[in-house]
Amino acid sequence: MELMCFNVQDDGQRIVFIRDISTKESSELRDALNKIQSVKNFLPLLNQAFVEFKTVRDADRLGVWYGLLRRAPGHQVHRLKAPSAGLKSAPPPKLPGNALPDGTDAVAGATVPPTTSGVPRGSVGPFWVTTRTHPFLFPTRSPWFIIPDFLTSRTQNNLMKAVRGPKIPTVMLTGLPEGNYRHEDVAELVRPYFPGWSLYSAYYDVVVLPLQRRAFVFFADWSSCCSFVRDHIRNPVAVGLRPLTAHFVLEDISPFSTEEAMYATLMTWSNAGVPEPEGLEERLLCVETSETSPHVTRAVVGAVASVASLAGFLPLANRICIEMSDAGGVTEVVEKHRDCFLWMKNAAVWNSVLRVESLKSLKRRLEDPDEVVNIEAHAVKSKIILIE
Repeated sequence: MELMCFNVQDDGQRIVFIRDISTKESSELRDALNKIQSVKNFLPLLNQAFVEFKTVRDADRLGVWYGLLRRAPGHQVHRLKAPSAGLKSAPPPKLPGNALPDGTDAVAGATVPPTTSGVPRGSVGPFWVTTRTHPFLFPTRSPWFIIPDFLTSRTQNNLMKAVRGPKIPTVMLTGLPEGNYRHEDVAELVRPYFPGWSLYSAYYDVVVLPLQRRAFVFFADWSSCCSFVRDHIRNPVAVGLRPLTAHFVLEDISPFSTEEAMYATLMTWSNAGVPEPEGLEERLLCVETSETSPHVTRAVVGAVASVASLAGFLPLANRICIEMSDAGGVTEVVEKHRDCFLWMKNAAVWNSVLRVESLKSLKRRLEDPDEVVNIEAHAVKSKIILIE
């Protein structure tokens, strides 16, 4: 940039680097940038390009635009540096409508995130949006996912307001660490408030969305929900050294009855596209992990994509749900190309992968009365479990 007399005063947070881009794609990118706006410098170089935006929040929009494309491009999209985490809640998305691809270019269900409810207290970035091109994740300063109507639980008076709200008592927890924690670290915070704890409870009553740094807890009744919030007000819960903020969800959200229903709903909340329901059960691959981090997610999704094409994916704290383009992709990953996991270069990532299975296999485990979840134990496996 400096050699071409462009003045760059940035540490990388406002700059997006694009690699392996064709001439045709570069022209299409230029057109997209005209809509996205707030571009300070655009430097195309053979099969590469640098895009510098006016602000950090402006740079978010390019990554979100890629995440909402119906057809994944053939090039890679890297933000040179993830946005710095602030001490206060993140700001809302800037010019969110400009990040939406035109018409049929967008994934089904793509929308502009509503900002009427504001950003919940404790929502500190960076956040991450998913893309279907390498490196599969793009860090953002603002939360670009759907935020339901909520009421932050600060005082006992909030309890009375909340119980007059939705039928299903639901709490949203914000302020989770960026990574390197386990699903159990969140689940054990609320487990005492569930009289009947099971594998199903661990999978569907506590849902952790690590890229969005939030979790949802579906309580059995208002009594147990209010007991948790009352205790939290007196002694706030935390994951690691990060205190969490609890919010009552003021919208009726039905608890998840199946994995595919959960996937479809959470993909909608993530503003990552609504999956085609027909044949979804056959197209879903589940990769169980011992802990979560953007690095683990990126490595796992990259390994799967090296075997068969994928349509989308949803990272949770204890597993990554990957929607393959067709049912044959699930069979390929599970049966034919196990080495894509066994030969991961990073030992830490390899040790985080516990099980690779089809959705049908996961459902059999959930129905097995002998399958028990031990929240206190940290699972350590010497080798991966691959189940058809």
